[in-house]
Amino acid sequence: MKQSFIPILSILSLVISPLVWADEAEYGENIEPTIITDNFKVENDTQAPNGSSTEKAVKNENELGKLGNKKVVVGNRDPHHLAYVKNSDNSSYIIKDSILVKCAKGVDCIPPGLSASKLSSTVYEVTVKSYDEWKAVQDELRSAAGVINVAPSYEHGISPSLK
Repeated sequence: MKQSFIPILSILSLVISPLVWADEAEYGENIEPTIITDNFKVENDTQAPNGSSTEKAVKNENELGKLGNKKVVVGNRDPHHLAYVKNSDNSSYIIKDSILVKCAKGVDCIPPGLSASKLSSTVYEVTVKSYDEWKAVQDELRSAAGVINVAPSYEHGISPSLK
């Protein structure tokens, strides 16, 4: 029984794996996210109960997407928000202007020229001004001597609730 069972499993795996790969390609595993770096702001998603249809149409036209229970619309962005990222599966998040860096004990691993504040003996918060700088600083930090971990800050629009 064992001898016939193993070949059947290997044949099934050969048949199923191309189907899984095709399924992933069909549903957008390789589709790049939409990244908006200017002219967006996050608002609470409040619907006016007696709003006119014209007012709703204008609101929908200005809406870029959702962020948890909030919406992202055209407007002046918060200075701490660098980019709004919308994935192909309609999930989204905000990239914030801070990056946490954990250094090895007793090592100041932050390269000169970066704006950083010390949060503890091994953790620093690096602040950046733009999305391009955010990408470049992470690459620089990941290759710096003494860096243990680099953790960018994101906002997903989810508010904690106590129950």
